[in-house]
Amino acid sequence: MNSSTIYSTIFGKVFQTSENSTIVTPKSVKRPLNAKGHSSGSSGDSVNSTPKENQSKKLRACRRDLVGEFLTMEDEGSETRNNESMEEMMNRLLANSERRTISTLRDVIKEEIQEQLEGFKLLTEKVEEVNEEVQAVKTSVHQLEAAARRNNLIIQGIAENEKETHSDRHEALQKLAKRLKIDNFDYSECIRLGKNGHYSRPLLVKMLRYRDKMEVKAAARHLKGSKIYINDDMSPQERQADGILRKKRREIMGRDKNAKCSIKAVKLFVQASGGSSSSVYYADLTHGEAKEQTRTSGNSQLAL
Repeated sequence: MNSSTIYSTIFGKVFQTSENSTIVTPKSVKRPLNAKGHSSGSSGDSVNSTPKENQSKKLRACRRDLVGEFLTMEDEGSETRNNESMEEMMNRLLANSERRTISTLRDVIKEEIQEQLEGFKLLTEKVEEVNEEVQAVKTSVHQLEAAARRNNLIIQGIAENEKETHSDRHEALQKLAKRLKIDNFDYSECIRLGKNGHYSRPLLVKMLRYRDKMEVKAAARHLKGSKIYINDDMSPQERQADGILRKKRREIMGRDKNAKCSIKAVKLFVQASGGSSSSVYYADLTHGEAKEQTRTSGNSQLAL
């Protein structure tokens, strides 16, 4: 068995998964020179190599080292061949080749994993930044909606005519003002909410000034016992939270009829009878229930 056959047998087995090129003996390989006079794959290559190119270079370097070891063994002469059979030499060289190749591949894979982890870390940071921006936008939208609704009132229980006009609604508000014992409703717009049906739809009244709105709400005590209710104009989330807090208030009043309960700023404030204890509840919209406010949830108005 000549050296060319030994070379093809060993290195064809070791590198058959790493390169698809035909295996030739090292003595027949002539490395072409590039424009700067360096052989391809030498230190004259561009420093801007891609990760894939760097991996290929490492594999080629490992192969060159193994080729050099083979040629050294081939040149050791008859003394080595007398002390070691050709089969033993092949087995030893093959074992060394596989060990070095595995070590090189391990380094290549480790670098590839590290690059993937770094990319994943950057992607995770970007997602977190986007989530923070989305949350900031949601907060801004909620604040704008709250500002737009600040002067509005929702009035329920005022009868609706079949062919109701703006004048009819204005007249109904003036009659309500007399019942509330206020001068009048100083508003910019008054419309019915929802689709026309077999019931009286609530009125949305847009007051001109916030103090006028608060005056109307304070005078709503004169409607006690009637079927007319005056409330704030709330967003869908706030209405859901208000319903949850009202349900909690009914539960508390059922246990303690003398308890003082009030809903303000989307929170339920409770003072037990005799002033023995007090607590604050907020609406957890995710679970649809009222939860007692603690130090960790003290800044939460709506738990979305």
